[in-house]
Amino acid sequence: MIRPYEAADWDGVGRVCVQTGDSGGDATGMYANDDLLPAIYAYPYVVFEPDLAWVVVADSAEDDATDGEVVGYILGTSNVTALVEWWAGDWAPRFEELLPVDDGWTGADLEVRGRGEHPEDQLNEVVRKHPGEFHIDLLPAAQGHGLGRTLIAIFAAALRDRGVQRLSIGVGAANQDALAFYRHLGFEELERKVAESGEVLAYRMGAQVADLV
Repeated sequence: MIRPYEAADWDGVGRVCVQTGDSGGDATGMYANDDLLPAIYAYPYVVFEPDLAWVVVADSAEDDATDGEVVGYILGTSNVTALVEWWAGDWAPRFEELLPVDDGWTGADLEVRGRGEHPEDQLNEVVRKHPGEFHIDLLPAAQGHGLGRTLIAIFAAALRDRGVQRLSIGVGAANQDALAFYRHLGFEELERKVAESGEVLAYRMGAQVADLV
């Protein structure tokens, strides 16, 4: 079942974010703090625009999950620039509170943490032309039922009602299933993040809101 996000879903959203955080696989224990990924890719969105978040909750037909448990979500923003401005003033203190750094943090941990410390790095002309942004994650129990397409349609309809015409999403290059899914829905590549070695690390995919409703 899909329903609007509620404050009580906070832990469930964080858990799903972590369990899908390794290019769709489970990232539990991958970083020094399991709140690292949610503190960047989930929690700030449900605080900033909670009315642009929906969760998928399990029912008795889903054997791999407890009845009523959050098994997926879509969340995002109608204006990335406004989100980044809010992040710098309002989310930054909460971010620091959630993620205290100690000697157990590795260089890789700190590199990921830096994304949350510098959200302004994601701002560019591509994002400004595609002000809507979303994150969507589904556990295996929620996959294969058409929920991804439905969630995106719900999110796109909410953006349309706010007058937003374009949206985008960042996708890791290793997540080929997700890339194929977005291309099937009509998303097009807007830009790519490339390592010094020339390896493509991630893509930003974009679409017209009206084409997704």
